[in-house]
Amino acid sequence: MGEPERSIETKHLPELKRNYPVFRLMGSNLVSFFGDQIYLIAIPLIVLAITGSPLSMGIVAALERLPVLFQPIAGVLADRLNRRGVLLACDIARAILVGVLGILYLQDSLMIWELYIGAFIIGLITQLYNTSQFATIPQLVRKENLQIINSINSGFLNTAVFIAPGVGGLLISFYNPGYALMINSFSFLVAFLAIITISIDEPSKKEYNHSFLYEIREGF
Repeated sequence: MGEPERSIETKHLPELKRNYPVFRLMGSNLVSFFGDQIYLIAIPLIVLAITGSPLSMGIVAALERLPVLFQPIAGVLADRLNRRGVLLACDIARAILVGVLGILYLQDSLMIWELYIGAFIIGLITQLYNTSQFATIPQLVRKENLQIINSINSGFLNTAVFIAPGVGGLLISFYNPGYALMINSFSFLVAFLAIITISIDEPSKKEYNHSFLYEIREGF
């Protein structure tokens, strides 16, 4: 109630087996999510190496998850902004942030407060990215294919959850955990390059009936 009318014609989209853009989007999600799982293994070890404190590990974990409280804001932004632009901006921002953290750690110059800030900002960006990519998939597939595409996408992500931590554990056992962050950074760059090749038709939007702050309040 009170939201702008949004519509997009999907009949012109290719049939599922020829719908390469949606598979590129899901492939980019898989690559970046695979890197995320390695990141989640590496970060606690990096915190422990820097501080030797389990409390600090808990603080970083909390900061990574705190942005879930901002989900209503992410939803409004994903609705009002160009979603392809949001996905590209989020991928390149995370690639830079995670890469900088990895480089600093490899140079033994990473401070715990930098990790705190980095973890929180990365968490915020990830919330916006996840909301936008979830809303983008219906724009790339025919309505009758949406259910199977969502199932395939969930299967990809669950596969990454199953495999990536083991790969990350092996990598970290042989190499510096900072390299795990560099791999995660590279995964975001791969996702960026995949999404930049995708043309996404934005839904038509009518004038918004309520202010930005009103919609955020409604979301909360």
